[in-house]
Amino acid sequence: MKKRNTLNNNLRETTHSEFALMGYFSLDSSIDKLLKGSVGKLEYKNGIASIEVATAIQQKSDKSGGTYNIENESDGVIYGILEDGTFVRLNKFHCNHWVRHIPGFSTATYTAYDIDFSKEIFTQNSLLNYSWIKITLDSLSTIGSFIIPDINQLKGKDQPLVKIGTTDNFDAYLSYEWKHSNNGIAGITYKTNITVDLDLKIKRYSNDAYVFFNNFRNFLSVLNDFQVNITSIRYINEQGNTILLRLYKSSLTDRNGKLDYLNVCHNELYFQEYRDKLLTIFKNINNADNKFNLLVQNYIYNIDDELNLDSALINYVNAVDIYMNGRKYSNGKPIRNLASKFKFWIKELPNTLYSLFFDVEKRDHEDPKIKKFITSIVDTRDYLTHYEKQNSAFLLNDSNRLDYIIFLRALIHVYILYKYGIPENSIKINYEGMELKNRI
Repeated sequence: MKKRNTLNNNLRETTHSEFALMGYFSLDSSIDKLLKGSVGKLEYKNGIASIEVATAIQQKSDKSGGTYNIENESDGVIYGILEDGTFVRLNKFHCNHWVRHIPGFSTATYTAYDIDFSKEIFTQNSLLNYSWIKITLDSLSTIGSFIIPDINQLKGKDQPLVKIGTTDNFDAYLSYEWKHSNNGIAGITYKTNITVDLDLKIKRYSNDAYVFFNNFRNFLSVLNDFQVNITSIRYINEQGNTILLRLYKSSLTDRNGKLDYLNVCHNELYFQEYRDKLLTIFKNINNADNKFNLLVQNYIYNIDDELNLDSALINYVNAVDIYMNGRKYSNGKPIRNLASKFKFWIKELPNTLYSLFFDVEKRDHEDPKIKKFITSIVDTRDYLTHYEKQNSAFLLNDSNRLDYIIFLRALIHVYILYKYGIPENSIKINYEGMELKNRI
């Protein structure tokens, strides 16, 4: 997106947008104080807003009666009004540098990682009166592209919604938006951008909507097998106007903005393959207990291979240990042994998915392969964390540790997909080519 001197009228910008605008900036959100504030320029790119002002923003000191330069949000919130009439609020920022010139004139640069935009003035401690929350996420436009009709069917502003779930506090939909632009030739217009969003229609204000869209982000991360980022959150009133746009940078913003998600359309985890199951999947995401969410979070923690092999093995084993904590045998006795936890956990998989890893014919019998697998990862985990079992014959050495980690990672991934409600056949086809049985 090219830099421009105006934001989209309905604030459709995301963390991947780029723009530059002049404005006034102040610690006070009132129009009078803003227009008397510091003049400067806001540049936005890849989730970071850089604001350079001609006069450093200052706060009065309660103790000395003098003034001091604002360094970060603990000194006060910075508000602004941009040249196109958009209001801005810096929630998290720091002052990169400021240069003192003659007294009363000092330039300063503020970098913000969490920023709000609005077409209405910000007032301190005011509550938003919104009817919808519209969330854009990396890869959702590709994974959810099945809801987008052919371009010839795009008429007016009709934006059909695909309902994927409901609760007492909100209804959840997938929706699409598009923008047309003029190519300058005989007034012909062409499609420039189509996005698929997660829409939450609010029935009653609660924290549930926030919990859900973060869990939905985790769900997309599991589908993609890499961490997905929320790229914008828009709060919309009954008239359909965006009253607040929130953009914040994460460690994923730069990388995900450069990724191509088209490969998602060619695997079995693409929404189109099980669109009739989305209502069930929504319920599973929304009703998941804390232990399952912890299992997902622990899996995502190492989803981008940021840990070394030893740390990855420890993380994966501990994730299953925590997930199975509190489980009981049929006689009501708690399952305390870690190896037993793994054994019962693996057997929760249906035969269709169990066959990806082990022989179904031996499922109800003592299977040497399962015993060797479980003993190897448990003993190696104990050795790495407590330096126990150093004489175990099942300790994994450097040459086979990677294969066991890949096998365990796939096992957890398949289990999570299954618990989300992804059809078993879709999961199996997606994994068959890996020949996991031969890994260990």
